[in-house]
Amino acid sequence: MVKKRGQAWGMDVTLAAMIFVAGIVVFYLYTINYKSGEGLEVEEGRFEAGLVASSILSEGTPEDWNQSSVSKIGLLTQGQINEEKLAQFYNITQTDYKRTKQLFGVRYDYFVSLSVPLMIEGSLREGIGKQPDESAKNTLKITRFANYQNKPITIEVLAWN
Repeated sequence: MVKKRGQAWGMDVTLAAMIFVAGIVVFYLYTINYKSGEGLEVEEGRFEAGLVASSILSEGTPEDWNQSSVSKIGLLTQGQINEEKLAQFYNITQTDYKRTKQLFGVRYDYFVSLSVPLMIEGSLREGIGKQPDESAKNTLKITRFANYQNKPITIEVLAWN
């Protein structure tokens, strides 16, 4: 009687093939669902612009804040934009722009403009914050509505990195 000698490798090959196919499936699922870095920056910028817009359309903390007591910048008083708070906000951005970014909790630069001319300290202003320049990447704009001097206006918040 002759015995066949051989190697039993059928199970090994099957198991290796299953592991290989599982790895390929995981790789494709990961690449399909992976957002590029630019997409993440856009989402982060949109979030930060929204933070600035939400904050300025609140009463702020404390409600009667000034440059030295502010812990959260907000421009509203009884649902209207308060001109005194608007002037205080402008002054803070002129003296300590980095502090305003900390108060808003953002890393991106921002610029806030209203659809009406801003008369602050006897001068017309285009807006409040840092104007974007040509090197600004991923500039995002958030538009909100508010009441200013008993008239509806739009507020635009630009954010960029």
